[in-house]
Amino acid sequence: MPASAYNPLFIYGDSGLGKTHLLCAISNAVKKKYPHFKIIYMKGDEFTNELVSAIRSGKNAEFREKYRRVDLFLMDDIQFIAGKDATQEEFFHTFNSLYESNKQIVLTSDRPPNDMARLENRLRTRFEGGLIVQINPPDYEMRAAIIKKKSEILGLFLTEKQINYISENITNNVRQLEGTIKKIYAYTQLGDKDMASDAIVRAVDEMKNDKGEEIPSPKLILDEICRYYNISEADLKGQRKTAELALARQISMYLMRTLSNCYTYGDIGKYLGRDHSTIIHGVSKIEERLSDPSFKTIIDEITENIKARL
Repeated sequence: MPASAYNPLFIYGDSGLGKTHLLCAISNAVKKKYPHFKIIYMKGDEFTNELVSAIRSGKNAEFREKYRRVDLFLMDDIQFIAGKDATQEEFFHTFNSLYESNKQIVLTSDRPPNDMARLENRLRTRFEGGLIVQINPPDYEMRAAIIKKKSEILGLFLTEKQINYISENITNNVRQLEGTIKKIYAYTQLGDKDMASDAIVRAVDEMKNDKGEEIPSPKLILDEICRYYNISEADLKGQRKTAELALARQISMYLMRTLSNCYTYGDIGKYLGRDHSTIIHGVSKIEERLSDPSFKTIIDEITENIKARL
């Protein structure tokens, strides 16, 4: 029932959990049931790029006609429009036009609307006016089923013990499960025909190390910020107010959010002893200053220091 059940439908979750697959499935199902429907699928950054191009070429009317005359509007990674004033303005009117015309809107993001620090409030309230659903990482049974299916497609037939071992150690997302199976497959092509357990352990260990490079712990992030500014963790988490401490706190909020996708603003607030709104404000302040090359150099330097310690 497009536009009559849940509109907008807002799906969020970490990378690699299947949000894009769901959008494609929705599109295919609607196309099958309503073959006359006009359907558009795009990513948030593509919307921005097309808008910029339309403004430069004086084709604003064509741009609006394209997006406001569809029956099903699917946007992946809506978070990329946050902080872009012209894009948010245009999307606001596109959203209203579609919604008031009883057209279905489906959006995905890596975070819920209230965790988008630079998203305009008028958009946030509209996103929250529909159904918001979270995709969580697959549980143990689902991981085992995915491993069995993906391995059989490649012609690998793992034992139950081997499947259990992979399921217990690769837990973050489906992409990592697929990557692990592909590594094992590659090793079998290079000589490990008997699927020796050490080849599976090697593949799992490599994938876990890849994960570690991407997601530093909050403790590591704070340690590097404290080292960079020559302050203590107690000072960073404390209430003493100086310009340097305020900046260090905001940088810690920003890096915990951007380098560690598994933490929400609420989680960061609990770790730093701050409330949810303070974290959003701190992240927003750093994002606003990133256009300054000298300040961005500081952020890049701290980030490289963190990654070097993983």
